[in-house]
Amino acid sequence: MLRKVLEHRFKYLQSTFISSMMAWSSTGDISIKYLPYQLSMVVYVPTMIENSGYYSIRIYQNSAYPIDTLRLQNIQINNQKGGRGGLFINLLSYKSVNIIKSSFQRNAVPSVILFLRQNIDHPNHKATETSASAASDILKSLTSNLGNSPLLNFEENRFEANKNLVSYFFLENHVNATVHKNIFSFNNSNRSGITTVEISSSESPLLFELEIFENIWSRNKGEWCLYIAALTRNSFIGNVIGNQFRGNQNVRGSVITGSPYFNINNNEFDNQHEQFDLEVEYMEHRPVNATHNYWGYDDVNSVEKRILDGKKDTLRGFAVVNPFNRKRATIIESCATVKNCSDHGRCIGKTSKITAGIDRCLCDSGFSGVDCSQISCSSLNDCFNNGVCVAPNTCKCYKGWLQADCSEPSCYRLANCSGHGKCISLNECECNPLYTGIDCSIPSTSCSINGCNNHGKCVNNECVCHNGWAAPFCSHALCDDLNNCSNSGICVEPNKCNCLPGYTGDDCSTCSGSTCSACPYQCIHGRCNSLTRKCSCLKGWIGNECEICEHKTCELSVILFVLPTAIGIHHSEDDRIAVYGIDFPKTHFGRYTCLYGSTAAEGFYISSSLIKCSIPRTTGPGRYLFNVIPYESNQAIPFLDKRLIHFTFYVECDSVDCKGSCLGPTCVCRSDQEGILCQQAKIWPKINREITVSALLMKAIEGKPYTAKIPAQEPNAIYNLNSDADGLKIDPQGIIIWKKPIGRDRPYFVNLTISTSNGKSLISWNLTVLPTYSPLVSKVERETKGSRSVIQGFIQFINQNFGHVPIRLLIYSGDKLEENIVVISSDDGRFLYPYVPTDNVTFHSVIAIHPGKSISSVLINSSNAFSWRDNDVNVYYEEELEASPGQTLMANYQIKNCGDSPLMGCTVEVIAPRDKIQLEKYGEYINIINPGYTISQKISFSTSPVLDSSILILQLNCVGVPKKIIKQRIEVPGSRIALDADPSEVVVVHILNKGLSFQEPLDIKFREEGGPLFLIFSNPAINNYKEYGSAGSMLNLYFGLRSLNNTERVVSGNIILSYRGKQILFIPYKCVNVGAVLFNYLVAINDELSLIGNYSELNDIEIKLRSASGIENKHQTRISGLDDLVQDLVPCCILSIFSIILIQLMMASSSPIECQYYSDKLHQWKV
Repeated sequence: MLRKVLEHRFKYLQSTFISSMMAWSSTGDISIKYLPYQLSMVVYVPTMIENSGYYSIRIYQNSAYPIDTLRLQNIQINNQKGGRGGLFINLLSYKSVNIIKSSFQRNAVPSVILFLRQNIDHPNHKATETSASAASDILKSLTSNLGNSPLLNFEENRFEANKNLVSYFFLENHVNATVHKNIFSFNNSNRSGITTVEISSSESPLLFELEIFENIWSRNKGEWCLYIAALTRNSFIGNVIGNQFRGNQNVRGSVITGSPYFNINNNEFDNQHEQFDLEVEYMEHRPVNATHNYWGYDDVNSVEKRILDGKKDTLRGFAVVNPFNRKRATIIESCATVKNCSDHGRCIGKTSKITAGIDRCLCDSGFSGVDCSQISCSSLNDCFNNGVCVAPNTCKCYKGWLQADCSEPSCYRLANCSGHGKCISLNECECNPLYTGIDCSIPSTSCSINGCNNHGKCVNNECVCHNGWAAPFCSHALCDDLNNCSNSGICVEPNKCNCLPGYTGDDCSTCSGSTCSACPYQCIHGRCNSLTRKCSCLKGWIGNECEICEHKTCELSVILFVLPTAIGIHHSEDDRIAVYGIDFPKTHFGRYTCLYGSTAAEGFYISSSLIKCSIPRTTGPGRYLFNVIPYESNQAIPFLDKRLIHFTFYVECDSVDCKGSCLGPTCVCRSDQEGILCQQAKIWPKINREITVSALLMKAIEGKPYTAKIPAQEPNAIYNLNSDADGLKIDPQGIIIWKKPIGRDRPYFVNLTISTSNGKSLISWNLTVLPTYSPLVSKVERETKGSRSVIQGFIQFINQNFGHVPIRLLIYSGDKLEENIVVISSDDGRFLYPYVPTDNVTFHSVIAIHPGKSISSVLINSSNAFSWRDNDVNVYYEEELEASPGQTLMANYQIKNCGDSPLMGCTVEVIAPRDKIQLEKYGEYINIINPGYTISQKISFSTSPVLDSSILILQLNCVGVPKKIIKQRIEVPGSRIALDADPSEVVVVHILNKGLSFQEPLDIKFREEGGPLFLIFSNPAINNYKEYGSAGSMLNLYFGLRSLNNTERVVSGNIILSYRGKQILFIPYKCVNVGAVLFNYLVAINDELSLIGNYSELNDIEIKLRSASGIENKHQTRISGLDDLVQDLVPCCILSIFSIILIQLMMASSSPIECQYYSDKLHQWKV
């Protein structure tokens, strides 16, 4: 039942007038009618009203009885789907009406309707003072102090997601009204208006004032946001100032004015999806003052397009516009540092100087964050953690949770509790009396379930209690003769009290404590101040007893958890249950009642988060519903997740009979024991091996699913399958399946281990699948660009085509097996594979076989081998050219066709250095070269005046053959600078910190001064000790190695690491001077794109170093495998590192997508 509280400024009038003031409708709404006396009235409705009847709240007045003040605060009217409206007020004679800090959401009917007609100071209503003289005399002093304050104060209310006229104000001619700081957002998707203010015609000449300021209309879709009209020609003061109209999509204008007496100033309009921001409806000659507003534009011409007045329609009045040339009106604060609140809030200025003047936003409902950019469902209690916030104040509930805020659980799996209970949590029912079962479908009696606690007899399903014991279960003793222990003790037996601390006597009526007379009230959500004898309330709570939540955001008392949740029936009398929670009320002397089913025990308040419950001694084994009830209350404190909590009493494990270890009621056995009391020795079964010989189990047909069912095992059997048949699996039910068997020239092995409580069994068999298809290569096509050859073929099936089968390709370069790869055919049995030659061989062959056949049985000269030869070209040129800067450079090139077909379309292109050398005729064309022929081509280059010694890189492109790279050294006399390498080698030492802590840098020294090693740098820097001064951190030291003198054969020494003068690490080293010294040889790989600044990944490039004796050293490039230091030194290239000695070597390289390079002569490289 909704809690409604009426508070009156004069409490002694309450008992006389309250019965005639309130009327409760059958549909749950509040109707206050015929207010009979002149009084001040405050209405608080701290709990929201949802989907009520005719009106949620209706207040109307008998004209014979004036009232003074009507105040409605913190009202929530939501989801009103039927009836006439939400809040309806019709007053004829009053002093002031205040509607503040209330919320109206998702209503399908008008949310607020106000009819305010007259005023008690009007001379026509003086007769009412005599008609109610009794009340008037009492309240005369009150009315005399009200002065000329506004008669209507409509402030800080929120309207959101409503689907009808949101607010309607009908005001008499001289009603002073203030509409201030209200928020209207996301309303009227069905195109109704938002706010309407009408001033009715009256003969009163009194001047009055209407102020509409600092309100927000945001993202509404109605016909208008604000409609203001006056049905009178009397002058009045009407101001629409400092409001914000943002993101609205009105059918008409955001503001429609029907009177020239409204001044529309200092407002902000930012509505891109509507045609007009202002409409002028009246036809008078006096223009409306609409100056100093921001309309989204800085120039007057653009602003006038946003206004519909007499300039566009001769039947309308005119508006005077003088817009601001900045976005915000003067009284609107700027929040530029927080994105102007993201159009989802209101700027409320800057914080104090202490916090450096940070901009602050007051976010609209449904948004949160510093800049109001995050969606929020805080007004829906964040969906109660039973759903996800998907839009502003919009929850998407998890399955089983209902309502807009996902707060209502459903029991859809329990037949909604069969109509005999209440769904208290998700699929959990609390059954009505006389029903039980998980879905409350089993009829039962209370006696049969709970008994009568040995204090009565169960007769006709009801307990007939002995004298001194109370129904329904005879669990509560009666102390009627002792005044129920004076509410200061617990009745433990009939007419026997157990007094609380501080009270004595048979009936516990004598107070002997120091706090007996501290406070006259029970401080429900606070503490008693013994000095002031008043309650000091917790945050958010007000009232004499701290019983009223001021802003509806107070934390209510809830239980979080209980420890322990089970105990043996032979527990100690001193054992207690700890109940942890939030905001437990401090009751009279901290008394609580703890219920174990229907058995009560004492509870004691320890703090606002802890209650200790004693444990009854007479309760038998079982599981009991557990609740905690504050003293003098009939309402149990709920649990946080609204679930039921049970407490279990169990029979303890007998440590004498148990041969293992007792844990509560259970005897826990060791690994070598079993049985209820661990009285039996566990015997491990031996594995059983079985070799199957079933023909159906041992054979499968290629391409057709293979299944086998293992004989029935116990339900908890575990299967472990081991086989070399790829794709063979077993499911938990013991069914073995192979969706697509592939044949093989030898059987597959299958081993199946079955683990049960009786032990393990092993079943083994061989599975034979004969090959039923043969692949054939039909052709090999060479790509026009690059060096790839595409191998194509098809499948010959013996029985049927089942597609997507594997084929093994054996590809030879000359007599060498270059690739052994498996490809998959298409649905129609065709296959292809792009092959890239990796060596300087022009003759290739490929054999396609079934993957189930062994490679050893296939010969290279097999009848199904397919062979082809690549075209090739060789280029002969001078390795070194001498050039003069700014002069023409001439060079000769011998190009030989080594293939079987003519070479055509050959061009030469400069790759590097393009900024210093260019072809005088770009792309010098070369004629056709027949097979076996060699032509000589002379090419001229123009050189730059700043040319220096470098490497000239050319690229020869011919149709149908790989690109050829030509590299020549360009020597410019006097341009090369000789540099010596120092150090000749870098030695890296990695040091792992296993637990030392450093507060300052380490010191690194060498025992021998002038030795061969010296420190180049460290990573991290040696001064950055925080990065290597903790456990698990790494310090990398890079030492340079100087060349040894010829006389020094062996040099040894120590690297010393010291911390605060103490040596903590010695690293010994030894340098040996040998004849042939290995050194690192670094190869940088570029292509024509990387040399002009466009770097790309060149993986799978193979580099070979070959000695004169034919010994090869082969590397395949991978960026990830390189040392970070080396990659940092040369970041633009793909690198490969060789360790070599000073000998004659030849280098070769090949790539899947690039050309091959070979050095024609042996070179001796030196560092």
